[in-house]
Amino acid sequence: MAEDRHDTLSDNAKLALGVLRESAEPLVSKRAWKAAVDKEYGEVKPERTFMNWVDELVEAGKVERAKKGFYRIKEAGHASAIDVPFGAIGKAA
Repeated sequence: MAEDRHDTLSDNAKLALGVLRESAEPLVSKRAWKAAVDKEYGEVKPERTFMNWVDELVEAGKVERAKKGFYRIKEAGHASAIDVPFGAIGKAA
């Protein structure tokens, strides 16, 4: 079912999600994420337009607002170091 949700995302939201996936950081600030999206497009997109894409991703369950102004991937199979218990780091599953 989650795959169906991804198929219904707009192309712009998919691009924003791809940019967020490329981040090496577990939490990404809205400012840094938008700057990376703008760079990918080669132009500055309006703030409201970007936030529409973010809202679309949050509603689809792909991204979560971790705290005010910060976002992270919420999809299964995409764990960050803060999502893994300390004792499990470096051990095979």
